[in-house]
Amino acid sequence: MKAVIQTQFRENYGAHDWDGEGECPQYWKSKGGSTYIFDITIEQNMSREFWAIVEAAVTHRRNYSEEYIIGETVIDDIDFDVSEHVEEWESPIYLTIEGEKVSATQTRMADLMWRNGFVSSTETYTLKGGTEFEQDDFLLTYQMEDGRTLTYQEWVAEQKDAA
Repeated sequence: MKAVIQTQFRENYGAHDWDGEGECPQYWKSKGGSTYIFDITIEQNMSREFWAIVEAAVTHRRNYSEEYIIGETVIDDIDFDVSEHVEEWESPIYLTIEGEKVSATQTRMADLMWRNGFVSSTETYTLKGGTEFEQDDFLLTYQMEDGRTLTYQEWVAEQKDAA
């Protein structure tokens, strides 16, 4: 089975000028959200503990921003069609869940702003949500027009050598 979670991301514009003293000003603006897709078993779907791990990984709340779940769907693999859950311009985040470790992979296709031979970029990382949102083990790679895959560091080094 597949699970699809839709989130809403909001930023608190009131916190930008906040000096950290007293109560943080509140001026929230919605800024889109994410679509998370992952495999799930029947046992996981019935487990409150499993869903608590997923929720903690994909949500966060702090004075400056928050992301929260606005929808979730569980679908049989045979009935799953990603285009029914993701807009054509959107890049879903695919999750892998092993115990309490939630790993994420997101591949974005290059658009016209990218003029450096990129076809796509892929980010992989481990999610730690809750009040202290973190991403560990972050790796950014680029798929190049010539077929090579470069890490960000390799791409930067290549640009320096070309200059």
